[in-house]
Amino acid sequence: MKKIQKAGLVLFVVGFSIFILTLKSGHYELTRQVIESAITKRYHKEAITAVNMQMLNIQFESNTEFLIKLNKLLKDAQLINDLNAKNGLPFGVNEWDYRLSENDIKYYNYTITLAGQTGGLIVESTRWIFVTFGFMILGALLYILPKRNELPGKKNDNTFKNSFQSRGVFGILLGIFLIGFYVLLYWFPEYITSWIHLADPLS
Repeated sequence: MKKIQKAGLVLFVVGFSIFILTLKSGHYELTRQVIESAITKRYHKEAITAVNMQMLNIQFESNTEFLIKLNKLLKDAQLINDLNAKNGLPFGVNEWDYRLSENDIKYYNYTITLAGQTGGLIVESTRWIFVTFGFMILGALLYILPKRNELPGKKNDNTFKNSFQSRGVFGILLGIFLIGFYVLLYWFPEYITSWIHLADPLS
């Protein structure tokens, strides 16, 4: 492997490592402003603010700890509205505009966590996106482009012995990461709000 390709590989690994570490960036805080911005349905908002919110205005360093307390808060709000709904809904109000469904709780877990995350890379997301993806793209180019100068024809380049291409450890780990990423993105986005904020400059 040429020196320039090794340098490209190192750059890519550095960029990818920074990308992984950004997942723990920032802290989380539930405020009334966050509730106002993250929840649009009036009766859902009223039920949540009616709960004894012991986590209000408290900063959490851990995404997981924040979500555990937030989920309990939303479950309590769900119980309040379910009990109130037994006495009759307000006139002209749809049942699920009043009551909180499990889908509502899941959605609010995401929107409140996203809106309540502050500090860290959110402050300078443009810089961080250039550092992470910039390093990875530059590293990939340094690794790939030198191969364009190679002469065409048959050559023994050990393709079938490559760990990424022959069911090797690196290939399996890459597959697990990609599958895990898409599982989190589509079913549990509240756990990767740092990565979502990182992509804000692109949106």
